[in-house]
Amino acid sequence: MRAAWRLATKGLSARPSRSLLLIGAVTLSAALISAVACALESAGGAIEKQLESQLGSAEIRVKARGSGGLFDSALLDQVEAWPGVLASLPRIRSSVSVQLPKQALTPVEDGSGFVRRQSVLAASGYGNGVSIESEFATRPVTLIAGRLPETDGEVLVDALMAERLTQQWIDNRLTDDSKDPAGVKVGYLEVERPEVPDRVETIEQRDRIHSAIGVRPGDELFVVRQLSLPVSADSLAKFGISENMMAAFARFFRRAERVTVVGITEPPPLGGVPQMTMSVATLELVTGTRGVLDQIEIDLDDELDPEAVSEEMQAALGETVLVQPTEIVTSQLDKNLESNQVGFLLASILAMLSAAFIIMTGLTTGIAEQQRALAVLRCIGAHKAQLAQSQIITGLLVGGVGAIVGVPLGVGFAWLMTTIFAEQLPTGLRIPPTMLAISFLGAVGAGLVGALWPAWQVVRVSPLKALTGRSQPTKRAAIWRVFIFALLGLATQAAIIGLAGPNYIFWGYAIVGLPAMFFGYFLLAVPATSALAAGVSGAISFALRLPPNLLGRTVRATPFRHGFTAGAMMTGLALMVSIWTNGNSVLNDWLDNIQFPDAFVNGLRLSPQAQDKLDSLPWITNTCAITLHPVETDAFGVTGLSSYKTSFVAFEPKPFFEMSNMEFVEGDRATAERRLEEGGAIIVGKEFRTAKGLGVGDMFTCRDDGAEHTFEIVGVVTSPGLELASKFFNIGEEYIDQAIHAVFGSRTDLREKFGSDSTQLIQISFDEDEMIRRARADGSEDADKWAVAEIREQLFGLGVLGVGSGRRIKARIFEFIGGSLVVFSAVAVASMLVACFGVANLIVAGIEARQFEFGVLRAVGGHRGMLVRLIIGEALLIGITASIVGTLMGIQGSWAGAKLYEVVVGVSVNPFPPPLMPIAVGWGVVLLFTIGAAIPAILRLNGRKTRELLAAAKG
Repeated sequence: MRAAWRLATKGLSARPSRSLLLIGAVTLSAALISAVACALESAGGAIEKQLESQLGSAEIRVKARGSGGLFDSALLDQVEAWPGVLASLPRIRSSVSVQLPKQALTPVEDGSGFVRRQSVLAASGYGNGVSIESEFATRPVTLIAGRLPETDGEVLVDALMAERLTQQWIDNRLTDDSKDPAGVKVGYLEVERPEVPDRVETIEQRDRIHSAIGVRPGDELFVVRQLSLPVSADSLAKFGISENMMAAFARFFRRAERVTVVGITEPPPLGGVPQMTMSVATLELVTGTRGVLDQIEIDLDDELDPEAVSEEMQAALGETVLVQPTEIVTSQLDKNLESNQVGFLLASILAMLSAAFIIMTGLTTGIAEQQRALAVLRCIGAHKAQLAQSQIITGLLVGGVGAIVGVPLGVGFAWLMTTIFAEQLPTGLRIPPTMLAISFLGAVGAGLVGALWPAWQVVRVSPLKALTGRSQPTKRAAIWRVFIFALLGLATQAAIIGLAGPNYIFWGYAIVGLPAMFFGYFLLAVPATSALAAGVSGAISFALRLPPNLLGRTVRATPFRHGFTAGAMMTGLALMVSIWTNGNSVLNDWLDNIQFPDAFVNGLRLSPQAQDKLDSLPWITNTCAITLHPVETDAFGVTGLSSYKTSFVAFEPKPFFEMSNMEFVEGDRATAERRLEEGGAIIVGKEFRTAKGLGVGDMFTCRDDGAEHTFEIVGVVTSPGLELASKFFNIGEEYIDQAIHAVFGSRTDLREKFGSDSTQLIQISFDEDEMIRRARADGSEDADKWAVAEIREQLFGLGVLGVGSGRRIKARIFEFIGGSLVVFSAVAVASMLVACFGVANLIVAGIEARQFEFGVLRAVGGHRGMLVRLIIGEALLIGITASIVGTLMGIQGSWAGAKLYEVVVGVSVNPFPPPLMPIAVGWGVVLLFTIGAAIPAILRLNGRKTRELLAAAKG
């Protein structure tokens, strides 16, 4: 064995506990990064599966131009006759409303129990009309129960639809048609159909029976369709027809077609709208549509180029449809998903740098302890290169072992998570070789980088100087130099964020600014430790009943060792502070300022009849039909990395402004309304002004299906949140057209420029007093919930997919973002846990280096408790330093994040003041972890006898 290898292995084996702590830090870092890498890849697999369920495996799509558009099914014959077309799959999607009669238990009026009565389970969702002979070969589904449809009149329902067709869902109905956060529940399929008794006495008995009542293969569903009334509601009102009579009259004109459920499938992995799948002919029967499609999917001969065929087919089929290769549809999403890898790489670098600093601190401590032994080696002939190589090998061994253990550990944890959340991650564990290789090499690199400074340090001191004394006091000038370098790092980051142009700020921050800030604060921990040792050690000593100068002298003697350990500990806290500061800023400064309308109705192609029905309700004061059409723009995203579409929100200007809560930042309502009605004009959200400086009088250009359209901006407004409401209803369906923010224009421009006229949202305003009065008269104290249920009931069969009140939608978005902050905080806590190994290593090293001194203190009357308090005092100083420096780093990082929000997505938020409660919790976690890391060493010290400590070598 070469001398350097022998020195390295002997150095590690001589201090097994400390070596294991260093390896543990690298292991946890590698495990954390590997787990995140696998989680990202597995989530990507879920998105791919979602896209497969939306797009299928065809090479080309023919679809109608405009959102929700339809085209003549006669085009199918032209497509099928095209040379090289192997298969063509017609598709049409429409809203469907279904009912399922079941026997259930309802409460007796006197409260004495529950009796059997007829119950009607009802739900709305998408109906997919397909070619059942070939559909499932290109769009495979996973059956939970039953079989695939084989003929007209047979349908598949997915688990989301099945869940809503259960008695439990009716009993515990949510406020709107969103998916239950706890996940899809179709466990009733695992038990037999229940026999409903005539009567039960307790609610527990009722719930046990109801938990097994739901749609099953073999059940008949009634697909309800509202026919047009022969006379208007206003005409009926003139003849004194009451509201109840009108409702009965409308129900008389409902038509129901029967279909048979033959199978139940797994839901889309990322959720979405409940769905049914049937033949095109069956969907035409139940919806009353004839001779139209909204999509044809085409499989080509492998020798043909999809892009070339698309161009030829587009020219032949005309401008009423759009012909696109599927690859074009998915390429932008693939690009945005790949941008996640940049964030992963940055996070990996920072995590591994933290591990490298822990290794550097541990190895440097070891060199200080072995200073005389290393000097003796030099005196008897050891070369500088051999000593330096021994440190490099030590670092590589620590990093290598950590990588070998940590990477599989992270993969195992990711597997556990994918098993627990199998419903959300149906593709199971996906292992990304490239990202795991980065994790492995990063761990080894952390060991190498952490060993560079100790390697340089071990060769720079002459043998004679090393033999003259055990240690040398740290010079104050060295601490000042570190302080200056720290300020340079912080100033570099601030200069990039404050001075870089919009096209360079992200890359400048990612490549230079973020690492500079990290190094700056890591170095800043050294002078901060010295300052705190001088400033607060007296108060800590008093609180812990220590001799006045003992703690301060101990920490000031090794400021670099203690400072770097605090620097490693600060990273997790900085991440937590940044996450909560920016998260709270988005919630309070952006989302909280969005004024949602009172309520929304959502559908695929809502008919004018649905809006007329809403207008006839006496507690609804106004409605406005809304269409959201995705258009391409360069306003948002990072050049060369990601880009997002935006939504063209179309409405009739006059009713929209009458019920809108938008505040004009630039321009005025009267001018904007007039110009929108004239055409060629839009109003934009203030995010466009923030990101691109667009204002009144500027021209806005967007692209749709390859065609460019230019509009004059006639107003800048605060967003009414329509695009957020649309995403709320259509969660899981947004991956094809990833759009953020919105521009607002007229329906006339929507029809003329984008070829679309379907309605997806109806915005509703309430007469609050009348709504509350009617809700209370109906026995409900929650007027919002009553209104949503009433609208859902009144519009059943009119193509409505979801109903939600503005207040509750906003509350659910707040809950989602708040939950995300908690999840991301777990990563920050894991980073603190990694740093604990560095704290523990420092404490152990300090105890081993001072065994003789501790023995003397014991011999002259110092009791065990004093030594325990001294070590706790050191841990407290490290924790306080980490908390202060980490908080400062988190605040500066939050400021940088706010600037990036402005440039990348146009959201202007104020990160000041930072939230005190999460910071306080973070401080508590840091102090708890640092003291906890010291406890094993304290217990070991307390277990040693005084003579054992006195017998320790003195240098």
